[in-house]
Amino acid sequence: EQLKELEDQLRAAERQVTTKERQVTTKERQVTAKERDLLQAEINLRNAKVALEKAQDVYEWPDIRTAQLKVCGAKELLAYALRNLDKATSPSDIEAWTNIVEGAEAALSIAEDRLEAIFSAYDTEEVAIKKLQVELVQGRLEDAQRDIEDAQRDVEDAQRDVEDAQRDVEDAQRDVEDAQEALDEALNTSLEITAPCDGMVLDIKFREGDMVTKDSPIIVLADLNQMELRVTIGQDNIISIKPGLSAEIDLDSLPGETLKGKVDYMLPQKSTTSQTVTYEVYLSL
Repeated sequence: EQLKELEDQLRAAERQVTTKERQVTTKERQVTAKERDLLQAEINLRNAKVALEKAQDVYEWPDIRTAQLKVCGAKELLAYALRNLDKATSPSDIEAWTNIVEGAEAALSIAEDRLEAIFSAYDTEEVAIKKLQVELVQGRLEDAQRDIEDAQRDVEDAQRDVEDAQRDVEDAQRDVEDAQEALDEALNTSLEITAPCDGMVLDIKFREGDMVTKDSPIIVLADLNQMELRVTIGQDNIISIKPGLSAEIDLDSLPGETLKGKVDYMLPQKSTTSQTVTYEVYLSL
C-alpha cells in the first residue's frame, strides 16, 4: 500500500513537470508576442518621427523665413525714418522723411500681411499634434520593452519551477525505489519459515499453489523433548496406575529399546460395543 501511494506521488510529480513545461512554453510565446509588439512600437515611433519632421519642414519653409526677414527689414526702415523725421527741421526735409515714413509703414504692413498669410496657409497645430504622437508612441515603446523584461522574468521563474518539479520527481523516484527495495527484502525474508523449536515435522498442511489464509497453520511440528504417549489400560489394571508413577514402555516400532516416562493423567473411556470401561493413560516421555 505504501509503495502504491509512493508510485501515485511519483506520477503526480511527473504530471506537475509536464504542467510546468507547458507553462514555460506559454511564457516563451508571450515573450515572442511582446517582441512583436516592441517591433511594431519601433515602427510606429519611426513613422511618427517622420511625420513630425515633415510637419516641421513645412512650418520652416524658406518662404516663411524670407517673409520674417522682410518684416524685420521693414521695421528697421520705419524706425530709421522716424528717427530722421524727428531730427528734420526744414520743411523740405520734413516732407521727404514723412514720405519715407509712410512708405516704410506701407512696406511693413505688406510684409506682416504676407507673413500672416503664410502662417495661415499651414496648420501649426499639426506640429504640436505630431510631437504629442511621437511622445505617445515613445511611451508605448518603453512599455513594450518593460513588458518583454517582465515576460522574460516569467519565463525564468517558470523554468525554475520546472527544475523544482523535476527534483520532486527524482525524490519521488528514489522513494519508490527504496520502497520497492524494502518490499523485495521483506518478501524474500517472509519466504523463510523458522520453527519455534527443534522437533519433527508431522504434517504439512499446505502445498505450493495452495491459498493460505491468515493464522492458518502450515506445518505441524512435534517437540521431541516434550513427547506424550497415550496408552489404553483396562479397568482391572487401572487401580495400580496413578499420576507421577514411573513407567517403562516397549514399542513394536522400536524393538530392543525401552522408553522411560511418567504418568501425567488418566481419562476413563466407555466402550461403545460393550459395558466395559477402559482408561486412557497419558505419559510424558
